Amino acid sequence: NPVTIGSYGNGRATFRSDTTVGHPSVMTFYDTGGVTLQDVNVYGPGRQEGDYFHAIVFVDQAEDLAETVDRYRGITLARVDAGYASGAGLKFYSPKDSAGSPDLLGYGGITITDSVFHDNREAGVTFGHRLFGGYYPFTDVTIQRVRSHDNPGSDGLTNGHGFSIGGVDGGLIEHCISYSNGYENRNGLYGGASGFLFLDSNGLLIQNNESFNSFVAWDDPQYLDGHGFNLDRGTTNSILQYNYSHDNYGAGFAIIGTTPPDLSMPSLNSGNIVRFNVAENNGARHETGEIIVYGHVNNLLIHNNTVYARDYGTGRQSSTAFRTFERDNLSYSSVRVLNNVFQTGYDVPVML
Repeated sequence: NPVTIGSYGNGRATFRSDTTVGHPSVMTFYDTGGVTLQDVNVYGPGRQEGDYFHAIVFVDQAEDLAETVDRYRGITLARVDAGYASGAGLKFYSPKDSAGSPDLLGYGGITITDSVFHDNREAGVTFGHRLFGGYYPFTDVTIQRVRSHDNPGSDGLTNGHGFSIGGVDGGLIEHCISYSNGYENRNGLYGGASGFLFLDSNGLLIQNNESFNSFVAWDDPQYLDGHGFNLDRGTTNSILQYNYSHDNYGAGFAIIGTTPPDLSMPSLNSGNIVRFNVAENNGARHETGEIIVYGHVNNLLIHNNTVYARDYGTGRQSSTAFRTFERDNLSYSSVRVLNNVFQTGYDVPVML
């Protein structure tokens, strides 16, 4: 039967942990569906306390298919304030075993609304996963009117994202805001933070969101990332529309296909549409652009976007409005760029 955890009477209930010893998070849900968490605060002991201690975590750790005949379904978070953790404000994790067995079935029917995730070291909201044989551990994910901010990241790890959405088949992300994330991330050339990061996912609709002040801590302009919106490796058949990306260290919108850490995982970024978005004042920290296409990308349509790339008079200047890159001898193909508005200032090229 469904379980609801919330507040009673005046004010909001607060769940707080003053230690990271003996527990992975303030609130941990193992192998659980049918849960509603609403109108509560969930706070850790501080983002510098412990390693990967989360505010809220859902973990699928079933070891035998007999334990569950379907995904764990029906998880709702509404009007939740979660933060001050060394891990994520909210994390879903569905690990696959090394042999790629489908015993761990993941989650379906996840809804997150009207919530805020802040002051966490790893990320605001993250879906942690491993993919084997094209199996997506998360399905039917809805994230609406959620804010994620001041999640700084750390050295040597790909973290500091506002939203990190991976392993999802079928999702809606709308009316969300990410800002001031990743400012302590120092993970080198390709491992910085993004406001909205999507990878190894299929069939996403990402619309009416805003991302600004995504950082990386490196001063060297060769260090990329710090993007507003990042459709990264293995993202397929998804739509990025009506979003506003501005004042990010990296690109406003990045479409990236790279070599995955496990060769059984998809690297190709394919079948995506980027349309009706606005990008401005991005890419000034790095040698990048307002919109970039990078690596193993094909069948991409970019149309009817509005891009402002100009000299802002304070040492900030977009390197270009639109730019393409190759990586690991993987190049892009079947990329169409149609009916966009590119406005550039003095000495700022439209395309590279």
